[in-house]
Amino acid sequence: MKIGFSLLSAGALVCCVATANAAIDFEGLGDGVNVPAGYAGMNWDGGASPIMSLNGPAAGGGYGVMGTMLAFNPWEATPTGFYDPEGDDFQLVSFDFIAAWYTSLTYDFEGYNNGASTGQVLTANVGCFAVTNFVTGWTLPIDEVKITFVGSDYVEGYPGIGSGLHYGLDNIVIPAPASLSLLALGALVRRRR
Repeated sequence: MKIGFSLLSAGALVCCVATANAAIDFEGLGDGVNVPAGYAGMNWDGGASPIMSLNGPAAGGGYGVMGTMLAFNPWEATPTGFYDPEGDDFQLVSFDFIAAWYTSLTYDFEGYNNGASTGQVLTANVGCFAVTNFVTGWTLPIDEVKITFVGSDYVEGYPGIGSGLHYGLDNIVIPAPASLSLLALGALVRRRR
């Protein structure tokens, strides 16, 4: 993950991280466009169909409570996921997840590092009527998250609108490494002296 630094007039070094203790929320992206490589420091892999941003309220259902925009797996692409293009380690703390159509949809979120599974898996079973927030509890560093379809009840939540293994993903919390946070804190303390 690329981290930016800036020097203040007093000579203090302050770390600037867009995703530090904040959620990746896809706000500001266009409706129905592929999430661009490098967005929030990650590459977004949707298999044959790249992950796209989607206007939540326009999509109907519970999407609206996730904000204006969310990530969506078009054409039922599975597996999908996201990874640090530099291969830098990160932690996946939490995320919001919802099924697009089915009343019961199950996906596995699995952490990888250097191409190998870390053994950290979170099984997310969701419906299409309410967003669920998942907290991973993962402790090992990862550089990739793979999202793979496990199963569904094949009951459409919104008959006539569509059906499929589509999901909505939003508010992904990936904090800055602790060492960088301490560096920024140390710089602010030096500045106040």
